[in-house]
Amino acid sequence: MMSWMHPTSARSWGIGSDFPLELQFWGYIGECEGFHLEAEQPVASLNEMMWRRWWDIFITHSYGCILVEIERTMPGLSPEEQSRRAAARWRHIFDPPAFQGLSGAPALQALAQRYWSPFNDR
Repeated sequence: MMSWMHPTSARSWGIGSDFPLELQFWGYIGECEGFHLEAEQPVASLNEMMWRRWWDIFITHSYGCILVEIERTMPGLSPEEQSRRAAARWRHIFDPPAFQGLSGAPALQALAQRYWSPFNDR
């Protein structure tokens, strides 16, 4: 989703995106590597298969999904504590630039590490 904004201190318009950073980054890796999400597309490599799995994790275990689960299962916690716990869980899934959460998939971790700086610098 795109949103327009007009900074009050500037005379020009800017455009921003509220598309989650982790999905933008994972899509960037897929684009650079030529990976596909379409189910009818054959998986060309182990890296592409792992990339597809992590894409699914980002969709189903976003920070918002984690927070909703914590709010539902731990209603006695303060909103600040719920948010802190959700952030800690999320950092385990998406943790640039080292991507320790991918240590079980070293080749995918190496891709994430290689592409983080170019993605972040664009």
